Amino acid sequence: MSYGDKASALKKDTRTEAELLASTVKSLAEADDTTDRVLTTLHGQTEQLHRIKADADAIHHNLDQSEWLLRSLKPWGWVRNIFRKDPSSTSSASSASAASAPAPAASSSEGKDSKVDSKAPAQPPQPAGYPEGSRGAARLLADDAARRAARNSTTSAAAQQRPDLRDPNEKAYEQIDNMLEGLLVKSQQINRTLGHHNELLPEIADSVDRDQARITKQKAEIKKRIG
Repeated sequence: MSYGDKASALKKDTRTEAELLASTVKSLAEADDTTDRVLTTLHGQTEQLHRIKADADAIHHNLDQSEWLLRSLKPWGWVRNIFRKDPSSTSSASSASAASAPAPAASSSEGKDSKVDSKAPAQPPQPAGYPEGSRGAARLLADDAARRAARNSTTSAAAQQRPDLRDPNEKAYEQIDNMLEGLLVKSQQINRTLGHHNELLPEIADSVDRDQARITKQKAEIKKRIG
């Protein structure tokens, strides 16, 4: 489309500023909905890739075990296995250590908080810098802090109840700005997720190729032993 065509198209557009802003907000809302669906799909694909990688790791470990057993069937193979770790014992030891790992202990601060809560005095806490006997000063400070908190909450509630007298176009511009910022954040998250997928896929493909070659080799070894 040439510049003249664009200018003529703009002249034919007789929509007001409010109508153009409303159309822009609608288009951005549709784009935001599409971005959410893309993120949901990518999240499902990420979980699927992680499951595939976990299965490939399990297959790799099973091949280690079968290779260790086949080596023990060869002449003097058991001697060679003496100097190598048994894959089954290694996996069982790691799983046992993970199962017997103690639960994280509660922090000392949490313990102190629970003790303080169970034995909390009726009086407000003594502020730092005052002697133990100055209960009156501590009460005055607590009352002043309560008054300030009540005043701040009243001010915020009044601000929320105050009607928004801004121009509708100004509110639309602010909404468009917020929607554009949200789309920027989501697009960056999509790029990071795609980059993670691009790292996982070659790693999974290489693992599958290596395991396939090992399976073929072990099948030939088994046939040789049986035949």
